[in-house]
Amino acid sequence: MSSNILQKLGLEDSLIDKGSHKAPVEDRSTVEPEAKVPIVHIEGARFSYGRQIILESVDMQIHNGEFWCFIGPNGEGKTTLIKALL
Repeated sequence: MSSNILQKLGLEDSLIDKGSHKAPVEDRSTVEPEAKVPIVHIEGARFSYGRQIILESVDMQIHNGEFWCFIGPNGEGKTTLIKALL
């Protein structure tokens, strides 16, 4: 980048890395993946209204950073599951 442009942007040449002092890049092929601990863990959950079973044998794990949505037909227990989690 020309120093004239850097001056107009309020930057100095000394702030720009010319490639001579780059940090070493970590080789990811030899690094073992970190074990993800779930923030929500459900195993064999069951919910009923009286004698009517609404949810049965629900197993799921939600990990940090994941995006989840519950989709399905009306009356299948999506809202009931979310309320039970809360």
